[in-house]
Amino acid sequence: GKVFGEEQFSTLTANAAACPFFIVPVIKGDGAFFNLLSQWQDTVFLLTFLDDYQADPTSAQPYLTISTYGELLESKQMGLLRGDVGAALKYAEAEAVTQVLLSAYTDPEQFGRVSTFNNAPDEFDFEEYLSFVKGP
Repeated sequence: GKVFGEEQFSTLTANAAACPFFIVPVIKGDGAFFNLLSQWQDTVFLLTFLDDYQADPTSAQPYLTISTYGELLESKQMGLLRGDVGAALKYAEAEAVTQVLLSAYTDPEQFGRVSTFNNAPDEFDFEEYLSFVKGP
């Protein structure tokens, strides 16, 4: 679980509502990767294997679910997040995916990629994004 301040939580949920889809590469130890597709639904990020989603969106099973809870925003100025990891992901992979996803939706510079992915997908540069996620 994670705790977000009110402003960060509000940014996360507003950006997710505006741009509900994004892709998150899961980097394996040997440099190989596979992609998860993230879809925001109401208060939850559902992440599934991209190939499964492309084959049949209705039957694609979630690899990771990140639920948001805003009940404490008024009284404590904080929002809570909880991740549920499916059997197909290792815990460390789920942590890395969560960090990449949350940063993509809360960091203004990174959110530009999310916006492009949703609103101008032909302009989304996956190779540049993959290099960014892999790091130096």
